[in-house]
Amino acid sequence: MAIPYYHVDAFTGELFAGNPAGVCILPAFLADSVLQKIAIENRHSNTAFVVPRADGDFDFAGLRRRSRTTYAGTRP
Repeated sequence: MAIPYYHVDAFTGELFAGNPAGVCILPAFLADSVLQKIAIENRHSNTAFVVPRADGDFDFAGLRRRSRTTYAGTRP
């Protein structure tokens, strides 16, 4: 399965600064165990998984290499 993956530098306007993170855009959420393996493989401290919704917004899941994480305004 091909999964679009983006490397982002969060909390900065400069390249190679801020906090590096991965972002994967999925058609639907995969099992947590699979998301965790993707997060570990990409080796960033945080990986975000987003799924587009019909209303044009996105659902979000954030994982650290070893656990699921929450961010302000998101559900665990």
